[in-house]
Amino acid sequence: NDTATTEIYTLSLHDALPIFIELIAFVETRFGIQVEDSELLPDNFDTISSLTRFIEKKLNGCTP
Repeated sequence: NDTATTEIYTLSLHDALPIFIELIAFVETRFGIQVEDSELLPDNFDTISSLTRFIEKKLNGCTP
């Protein structure tokens, strides 16, 4: 099992939401990017790999 492609949120929505909000805040602060509401998609945050791609695209000025 490749941890980079394992889904991050296998918890219930109730359990995962506070973690997800904290993750978004961390990403925005750490990388100096703004995560738009329209970018809050599973494709951008499901795995470490997808999150990494999302951050790289934002840092390069691309729309993920």
